[in-house]
Amino acid sequence: MTDSPRPHPPHEDVAPESGLSASAPPEPASSTPAPPESPWRRFAHDYSRSKLAMSGLALLVAVLLAAAFAPLIAPQNPYDLAAIDLMDARLPPGEKSAMAGFTYLLGTDGQGRDMTSAILYGLRVSLSVGVASGVIALLIGASLGIFAAYRGGRFEQLLMRVVDVQLGFPAILVALILIATLGKGVDKIIVALVAVQWAYYARTARSAALVERGKEYIEAARGLGLASSRVVLRHLVPNTLAPLIVVATVQIAHAIALEATLSFLGLGLPTTEPSLGLLISNGFEFLLSGKYWISVYPGVALLITILSINLVGDQLRDVLNPRLAK
Repeated sequence: MTDSPRPHPPHEDVAPESGLSASAPPEPASSTPAPPESPWRRFAHDYSRSKLAMSGLALLVAVLLAAAFAPLIAPQNPYDLAAIDLMDARLPPGEKSAMAGFTYLLGTDGQGRDMTSAILYGLRVSLSVGVASGVIALLIGASLGIFAAYRGGRFEQLLMRVVDVQLGFPAILVALILIATLGKGVDKIIVALVAVQWAYYARTARSAALVERGKEYIEAARGLGLASSRVVLRHLVPNTLAPLIVVATVQIAHAIALEATLSFLGLGLPTTEPSLGLLISNGFEFLLSGKYWISVYPGVALLITILSINLVGDQLRDVLNPRLAK
């Protein structure tokens, strides 16, 4: 008689070393993908790669803050004639004012104005004129260039011939003719600078829009029967902004330099609203007599302003157009 099979003993539950119950399944590894990097974070990362560009950005921010808060940090209001003492004219840096009681850190000019205060207020005027003319020229030139690229035809040909003629003349010559015709004043010099700059924006916007117009998403938008205004504003314009931003930074710096040149020649802003160029002009006649600070310090401020804008614009060009990255 064969023995019946012996029943197997029940398996004993062994508690895991971690102290968790054996019935609890192990936690699966997290397979959630990392969130995509935002465009702004990617832009900031690419821009911060250049230490020179970061230095230029820091300089530009310092210049903008100094110009914005000039009435708060300037020891004197150079527009207030009651606060100016002609006895303090052409004092060297570090001299004290006999009437006001403060120290002229950068000296005074020929009218007795504190050079530190005059430079801060001059920055406000130069930056305001440069930015205002740059923005207006951008709006006019970009609108004409994008419209010409989208519509084509005779309007595009006519616009490009006008742009070619405009760019064939030196900018300083065109500005001198317009200022001589219109006269002095902030509004007059802004008009002259806009007339000089709009052609650069028009050519850049047309070139960028022509490239985008031939792409499939524009053809798809047209095939869906979207209105031309919607195709241009919602699809074409956003994709042409990158080169326009780069050109805008360069042209704003160029507008500031051109305004300083006109003011230095006596054809820019009036003496009641001195810009950096006018401050340099006021001290030019005293350079050979040893009173260098009247022209040198406003010139250094103008150099720092233009240099910082150009450094930022150069890095923006590399970031917004990776094919030009170094």
